[in-house]
Amino acid sequence: MEKHVNGWPVISKWLGINEKKQADLARLLKITPSAVSQIKQGGIMLNSEQLNAIIRYLNIEVDDMCKLYTYIFNARLLDGLDMQCPGNQKLTVNVTYGQDIGSSYAQKSFAPLHEVHEGSADYSAGLRKYDVIDFSKAAEYEPALEAPHVFAAEHACSSAYFTSGSENCFGLKVETDEFAPEFPQNSVLLVAGSEYPCSNDIVVAKLRNGNVVVRRYHRDNGIVTLSPENFTGVKFEWNCSLNPGYIQWMFPIVEATLKLR
Repeated sequence: MEKHVNGWPVISKWLGINEKKQADLARLLKITPSAVSQIKQGGIMLNSEQLNAIIRYLNIEVDDMCKLYTYIFNARLLDGLDMQCPGNQKLTVNVTYGQDIGSSYAQKSFAPLHEVHEGSADYSAGLRKYDVIDFSKAAEYEPALEAPHVFAAEHACSSAYFTSGSENCFGLKVETDEFAPEFPQNSVLLVAGSEYPCSNDIVVAKLRNGNVVVRRYHRDNGIVTLSPENFTGVKFEWNCSLNPGYIQWMFPIVEATLKLR
């Protein structure tokens, strides 16, 4: 599949189906026609509210919603992971809709993502079940007392199935659109609780102020940067020597399941 930061091939298809023009999108989003042209060219990235508005306006069907997010992940998120440390596992992304993923569902691939459809087919073989906690509970985790997957087992709000990971992983449920559109509300992230992140990994981290965030991690000459994947997030940067203890813990995300609504 080709790459586009806004999934324009899908948007263009549904503009045609609905006999709409780019000018109609400009009016919908309350922006100029030239801004829509920039969106088409990938010079401006749509945010989660704009994406949801377009999906509703064009009545994009679920299969193409999955394709839309697949385009976005190929271009925005997964490209940034190509520079990872040798041997480090790439982030796997699953796209689903409907009920929570259980032990029975069917899967088909949109490399490098997986498009997951729930159904009657038994696809439990090769999957592993993990305990899932929410962000508020993750903020209570103390790394000096127990392993994160043990903590998750004790405080799980649900469980989820993933294709990768080890016994030391745990699930983390996204309950808001704070990290959208890359990780929209109801996404579940598989966190490698026993691994150290490599530069350019997507990580979950607890800051000194108690907030738990999802960011892209980078370290260079003792300067650590946690950068948001969207436009609304805050970038954190500090010098490890001058400002030790800025984060309390940090683990890489190895797989994510996006639940479209």
